[in-house]
Amino acid sequence: MDIQYKALSCVDPSPRLTRLFRELTGREEMTPDTERINSLIAEGKLGFYTAWLDGNLVGMTSIVPCRTAQSDKLWIEDVAVLSECRGLGIGRALLSFAMDDAAQRFFKGTFWLTSRPSREAARKLYASMGFEPYDTAVFFKCAD
Repeated sequence: MDIQYKALSCVDPSPRLTRLFRELTGREEMTPDTERINSLIAEGKLGFYTAWLDGNLVGMTSIVPCRTAQSDKLWIEDVAVLSECRGLGIGRALLSFAMDDAAQRFFKGTFWLTSRPSREAARKLYASMGFEPYDTAVFFKCAD
């Protein structure tokens, strides 16, 4: 079993990438916007990380750097491992690889992520990696 982790400078559309986004969102109509992803990578506004098992894409995550007047945050987004590859330690290793790379590529800051309560296995993984629940609520409003 050969597992590799990569920081991508360009994302190509592929059925496996689409499947990762669909498993992550639970939406069968989901198609990743690779043009947008590639633009954000090129502008230095996104790190996109992948896991490959025997040459096949099996996992992904992204990290978004965010500097504010008060702090430096690195937001972890879109953590996904194909369902048949879960339990092999790929998610943990991918997150570790991505966080190490992002701290070098962007800046050393605090890593943040959100996770729905229904994603029990993911939440267990995050806790085992030292992430702690933060007493806040997430609010959103679409721009008019």
